[in-house]
Amino acid sequence: MKFTFVFLVFILSSCSQLKTSPECEGENWSTYSVNLALNGVELNDDAKFQRCMKQDKITSPEIIKKKHAQAKKKYCTFNVVLSRGENGQPFNFNFCQFPKEDEVRVLHAKGVNRFCKNKLKAYELGFSGKPYIGLCRKDLEPSFLFHFDRGRRERVVEKIKKIQARQKQIDIEIESLRLEQSKISRDLLKVPGATKNRSKKSGLSGLLAGTDYDPSLERQHLTQKLENRQQQVLALQNEKNNLQEALGSYQDELLKIPQQAPL
Repeated sequence: MKFTFVFLVFILSSCSQLKTSPECEGENWSTYSVNLALNGVELNDDAKFQRCMKQDKITSPEIIKKKHAQAKKKYCTFNVVLSRGENGQPFNFNFCQFPKEDEVRVLHAKGVNRFCKNKLKAYELGFSGKPYIGLCRKDLEPSFLFHFDRGRRERVVEKIKKIQARQKQIDIEIESLRLEQSKISRDLLKVPGATKNRSKKSGLSGLLAGTDYDPSLERQHLTQKLENRQQQVLALQNEKNNLQEALGSYQDELLKIPQQAPL
């Protein structure tokens, strides 16, 4: 009985080790940890890193922690504080230890103000599809949002035009395939019925195919071509349906973008 219990514990332990998350496989943890640090995130605060650590899927954790610490030093600099502000990015002050944090916060706010006054950056942020996270001062926000929404609107309109153009192209391709299917169907009707003996095919086809002509082989070939064309049609119709769903989402998004008057 004791042996059975120990064996069951071993089996359960082995199964739990086998149940590893796919997200832990193939990850470059050195690069991952550096990216976390350069975005102001501690290793202990990253859920994915912690899950994979518990599964013993992270090799050389001490080296990875060292890489993270080195990248953290680069993040916690005045240049990065200002740069993130100028690019409309928040800064995690809890991640760093500055002797005079208030002065550093002022530096970041200075960068944010530059960002919020930059019409091109506002437009580019909107056009990129990334969200506005509300960093701008209230007095700078109306102008920023006007150009941000203009970028959003132009991005969505461009997406809609591309989808509609592709849908038209799909219709043309489907029509072409339908014509091919009709021709293949007509050719199938011309193929002689199945016979036990091979017959002679006259004309150029006979010369190309040789003296023996097997109708069943030609019928098989044409039937396969017909099926291939049908599969192509179905794939295009499926693509068109997916595009229609995406089109509806973009049209809904376009309606939600404020139609602001020029400033």
